[in-house]
Amino acid sequence: MTEMVLRHRAELRLKQRQRILDTAAATFVAKGYHRATVAEIVAGSHVSKTSFYEQFADKEQLFLDLHESYVRTRLAALRTAQRRTAGVTCWRERIREIARICLEEIAGAPAAAALLLDAAAGASAAARSAHERAVGRCVSLIIAINHDLRDASPELAPLSRPLAIAAVSGFREVTRRAADEGPDAVRALIDPMAELWIRLALPA
Repeated sequence: MTEMVLRHRAELRLKQRQRILDTAAATFVAKGYHRATVAEIVAGSHVSKTSFYEQFADKEQLFLDLHESYVRTRLAALRTAQRRTAGVTCWRERIREIARICLEEIAGAPAAAALLLDAAAGASAAARSAHERAVGRCVSLIIAINHDLRDASPELAPLSRPLAIAAVSGFREVTRRAADEGPDAVRALIDPMAELWIRLALPA
């Protein structure tokens, strides 16, 4: 088998996988995780069941892969916001701009955000574990951003991991609920989220 054929097959497999993921996301949003079926996702993706099971062990594995992709996207957005606001001299304004950038992205697809922020959607130990890992990664990034803020404004307080976990868990839950209500509800969180982060950053 030539290298060109192998490359073509690999590209086809990647395209099939993305179609399955896109279709699954839309199906989960429309019907909910538990009511959606593999048969519907296969039909909507225009792939065979064989192709589906070559890519995913089952529906839950598909959901977990979607969740992981969502987490990576959100963390990338947070890092991008951190870089884009590096020139903002007022740390309060910088926090608000970071909050605005991140929440605007979520407001662009609130239904998908509500689904993928819901740790109970998979209703399994694997789903709960994925949720805990996602929180841990976000906590580490928030602590790093707070450290970045303190480099420019040493008067700010360091953010302990327990406090960061509490903050991220709260942000996640509030955002999930707002996402259920639509993009305007998500955007309405910009000022409250920024204000909470500002209060966490202030010295006791």
